[in-house]
Amino acid sequence: MLLLVAGAGLALLVGFLYLFVFTMPESARPPGPGTPATRPAATTPSPDARKWLTGLTALQTRMNYAGPPSGLAMTPHSLHVTAANLSRCTPDLARLGPPPGPLRAVYRQAGHACASFEQAAKCYAAAARRDLHSARAGKLLTSCADDTNYASALLGAAVAEGSAISPGN
Repeated sequence: MLLLVAGAGLALLVGFLYLFVFTMPESARPPGPGTPATRPAATTPSPDARKWLTGLTALQTRMNYAGPPSGLAMTPHSLHVTAANLSRCTPDLARLGPPPGPLRAVYRQAGHACASFEQAAKCYAAAARRDLHSARAGKLLTSCADDTNYASALLGAAVAEGSAISPGN
């Protein structure tokens, strides 16, 4: 019985809410999440922003392929090559130059990603100096992979944020 009364009360509440919201004039309604009043105006990205984001996307692609080759045996040489590739992020980001104003936060975020790639590079360089068949090396390589994945996620988020700020890239 109590459940029936509660259900009827809920139905009345929903009914009043429906009448209140859908019978008021359109101009008196608060803007919803999909209305233009709450959505920022789309802007055409400047050529500088487009060029900078294209460079950042290319950097992301290079860094995604900078890790150790999958499916191949890891050797000290392959780990040194991986470390060298990962340590290129910061200089490559600097080569892009400063971004246009709205993308400065994206640049900082990409800088954090590059710092994480540098950390992963140091990790792989340290692993290259170990006996790769030891349990300690296995744990270290797992940590290196975690650092690389974290850095990749940060750089991917930076690219996504930049594309949202400056659509059309």
